[in-house]
Amino acid sequence: MEIEHLHSEFGWDIANPPSDLVLFRKLAPLPSFDVYSLRISLRELGIQVNDLLALQLSDQKKAELGKYMKAFTEPLIAKIYGGENLQLNSFDDVLSLFSDPDVTKVRARLDAMAKELKIDLMEVPHFLEDFGDVFLSLSCYRSCMDQVEPIVDEFSESIEDLKKSYQFKNKALLMNTCDVIETSIINLLTAIGGRLETFERNTEHMWEDLSAEKFKEVKSHIQSYHKGL
Repeated sequence: MEIEHLHSEFGWDIANPPSDLVLFRKLAPLPSFDVYSLRISLRELGIQVNDLLALQLSDQKKAELGKYMKAFTEPLIAKIYGGENLQLNSFDDVLSLFSDPDVTKVRARLDAMAKELKIDLMEVPHFLEDFGDVFLSLSCYRSCMDQVEPIVDEFSESIEDLKKSYQFKNKALLMNTCDVIETSIINLLTAIGGRLETFERNTEHMWEDLSAEKFKEVKSHIQSYHKGL
């Protein structure tokens, strides 16, 4: 059913739409490629997401993404807490820094982060939410890429075997189709790999002079590709 037909189904006054219809209209155009980019989009609409189980990954998946996420969390912590010997394996570990029972220590960490990022102290939680979701999203894509590449390699080898096969190698239409498939897959993987490398280079540049504005630029760049895929 189209969203604009809901008022007929439920007897809603289209001139004075209920909150449900307003919400549906906001949700309809959102892109949704992974749980993290979706969380960012929902928060921008003022929708609270942290307590929704449907918008969280399993502990197993979080642990799987941890090795990718370390590339983004370690520079953040080194930049702000370089003098502290902190063992962090996931973004949840970063957030746990601010759950320390030592209130003075937590306040000092928050102040240090706000000063380094050149933002108000009260903006730090929002920065951490966006930071975690942006780079967990990127880690999710890198993880998917790493899982897909071996499968694609096997598929490419099968295509080559097919092209060499005595039964099929003289079938021009089939050979042409194989070439088109191979070229399409190679071009697609090259494009995705190039985008991921671009994101990572931009992230490295961000650490040279870390600020909330630099992060927003990287965030905007990554999200523009989410919405353009």
